[in-house]
Amino acid sequence: MIILDCVPAGVIPPKGGGTKRIHNINLFLSKYYKILMFSHGIRKFEFKLPLNSWVKKINYNYYEVRYIDPYFIISSYLLNKLYNIGPIFSSNFLFINNPNFVKNLINSSDIIKIEHPWQFKYFHNMNKKKVPIILTLHDIGIELALQTIKNGFLKKKLIKIISTMEDFAIKNADKIIVVSEDDKKRLKEIYGTENKKVVVVPNGVNTKEFKSTSNKEEIKKKYGMENKKVVIFSGWKHIPNLHAVNQIIKISKDLNEKNVVFIIIGSVGEFFKKIKSNNIIFTGYVDKVDDYFAMADLALNPMISGTGTNIKILEYLSYGIPTITTKKGCRGYNLINRKEALICDLKEFPEKISYLLNNDIMRNKLSFYGKKFAKKYDWNNIAKIEKKIYDDII
Repeated sequence: MIILDCVPAGVIPPKGGGTKRIHNINLFLSKYYKILMFSHGIRKFEFKLPLNSWVKKINYNYYEVRYIDPYFIISSYLLNKLYNIGPIFSSNFLFINNPNFVKNLINSSDIIKIEHPWQFKYFHNMNKKKVPIILTLHDIGIELALQTIKNGFLKKKLIKIISTMEDFAIKNADKIIVVSEDDKKRLKEIYGTENKKVVVVPNGVNTKEFKSTSNKEEIKKKYGMENKKVVIFSGWKHIPNLHAVNQIIKISKDLNEKNVVFIIIGSVGEFFKKIKSNNIIFTGYVDKVDDYFAMADLALNPMISGTGTNIKILEYLSYGIPTITTKKGCRGYNLINRKEALICDLKEFPEKISYLLNNDIMRNKLSFYGKKFAKKYDWNNIAKIEKKIYDDII
């Protein structure tokens, strides 16, 4: 069986939460099916001239087919820059170019899986064989848009476009995958979606990758962090992550503890290049987070926006890092407060950071039970839920 997985952005190598989900589930499914992943566009760290499409073999049964369209890239860049919007016009550019190789991919597939609604209309209309189409909603697009789109004269128009695209995809998909029971409930409230059409496949974590193996003090010394308490946040260039970092900047000013360093890991830090701070470090894009996680005394997840669920919190817990989070940051997970994480309002973060940094017993407790919680969400366990969808639908 051949699964065509369609993504409106580059996936390999996976960097953000969404691409990690796509890749890890595909890796598992490729043990049983052939996975052809069509991805549209290019990311900043991949950009080099000349702009050419390519095919990358991941394993014997899993391939990424990357389609590079300069006009789509320009459109996506401008939308992101001006309005904080993702690549919502992927279908439009596919209709304009209508590449033959994409039509061949569609004709060779037994199931079409669409990640996000933005490519759905094209693949739905080109699906002449009428094979089953599965839609994966990593978040509720219209809710995220209302939270994150910048004001401008096109704001209302763009929100209407997003709502229409998402509604079309939801109504025409044979099956819909969401990441939490909360999102399933919201689909019914917003679009009237039938519950039997929607399956919850949670986000997960690679527990082998996010496993503490390094000596904390040695790593701290390597980075000049001796005698420092290290508090981390990780994230890519996603607007809810930007909102969270703004909160951390405020928290860092309200904290009374000395010798605390906040490290912001990942491309979200590129939004804050002009910020000068004695106790905040912005790494920018990094290939590996291992050292930063290894020297962390605490992790923060002060999310105030976003939909779906956060993968980063599972990564913190899997690594055994005591974590402080808002309710928004742990949405979709049934974390127990003061056992698996500290869950509190933003105004309490400075107090909770001080409390944890000075309480070895509570830090050890959160580390132990956090790891135990994360194990349930290993990608192999999560992917088995999705595999059952394909087995049932064929």
